[in-house]
Amino acid sequence: MPAGCPAGDGVGVPESLGNLSGEDGAAVLLSRLSDWANAGTEMITNEPDWITSTNAQQCLAALAAGIGQMYGQVLFDAAGDDSLDGFREALVAENLVNLSRSRAQGQASHAEFWMQNLLGARSSGTGWFLKMTVRVQPGDSTRPRRLEQWFVIFEPQHGANALTHVDGFAPAGAGE
Repeated sequence: MPAGCPAGDGVGVPESLGNLSGEDGAAVLLSRLSDWANAGTEMITNEPDWITSTNAQQCLAALAAGIGQMYGQVLFDAAGDDSLDGFREALVAENLVNLSRSRAQGQASHAEFWMQNLLGARSSGTGWFLKMTVRVQPGDSTRPRRLEQWFVIFEPQHGANALTHVDGFAPAGAGE
């Protein structure tokens, strides 16, 4: 964290995708992405150092970047393709929006990624290919911000599945 920013120690450690497949794997993936979207929002609304921080936006951006690194190391395959860079950027931006909103509202975010439809699931022998319609639900509304059609690939890595490819997601800042 930059000088003058509170510590980010109150952010929980992300959970892996486990070894689930098909629809169960899609549900776990979206649950982990929801965790990422909300990561840190409870901490910044409850810890006094964050509540009284005077350079909040700079600190929140640094916190979102650090959270992105933590989650990316757990959920993404290090050998994944270039699509993961854009996806990470979009998720870091989503987390930053939720951190900023939570700080302004004084309460943790409850943003979610929901699977509206699983359009296809196929095993390749080394991993899973999933096509699904995802509803991106902001933490301050009961209406979805957007619907996206994602194509994801995840494969086993170190005892758990990890993303190797994602497309169809909106780029960072979309839908705001």
